[in-house]
Amino acid sequence: MAKVFYVISYADEAQIDFFKTEKEAIKYGKSEFEEFEFNNNTMEDEDGYKYIGGQLTFKKGILFSFEGEEVKVQAMEDAAARKYALNLGDEGGSAIFFNGFSKGMYGTLGSMPSGDFAWEFTGDDIYTNESKSSLKHIPTFEQFNSLDFLEMQASSQGMTREEWIAHYGTSTAGVDEKNEDGTISPDEDERREGLLADVRFMTNELIDHIAKEAEEIGGYFRAPGIEADCKKLIKEIMKKRKFKF
Repeated sequence: MAKVFYVISYADEAQIDFFKTEKEAIKYGKSEFEEFEFNNNTMEDEDGYKYIGGQLTFKKGILFSFEGEEVKVQAMEDAAARKYALNLGDEGGSAIFFNGFSKGMYGTLGSMPSGDFAWEFTGDDIYTNESKSSLKHIPTFEQFNSLDFLEMQASSQGMTREEWIAHYGTSTAGVDEKNEDGTISPDEDERREGLLADVRFMTNELIDHIAKEAEEIGGYFRAPGIEADCKKLIKEIMKKRKFKF
């Protein structure tokens, strides 16, 4: 038997993130919702997102399901999980199944399920996650920024630094780790400024587009409500993509 800790967040869609320790789960939960507590109770933030933190002891598999307005995490073997999921079809439910636990494992349930699950049930049938076999751990920006060039190369190949060196050669052969000023690409500063300019332009374009369309659709009185819906959607997408300010 194995034990895993998890954090669920859901509104219209549901996401579950798994962790090896309770401490890791709490840290993640609080990064998403400052008032998060790991007590199996449902908490709700100002945007209407609900959060649950808990633990599960399992043997061979984990089923995560979204049933109406209720989310469930259950220890269940593959065959039993498939039978359970197919029965959700009459209730408009959905589910994803995990064969076991791996570091960084997560899954989302909604219009486009994603994650490290083995298969999904979306209301009509069970579908194998074809992309699972090619999934690799991708470091966050902060993690990537703290790696040296060899570690970055190794990580992109799903290897440790030592494995990469053993496979491709010595730690210095044919590798120029950094420029003299510490940058990686020869034109890093220029490209960085270009990216910031793009973001500035596209953000202003989006804001102007929302304001213009909202007023054309709803007029002077209803435009603020439409704009509020757009802002809420942006927040939901950023939260789902884990893009934090």
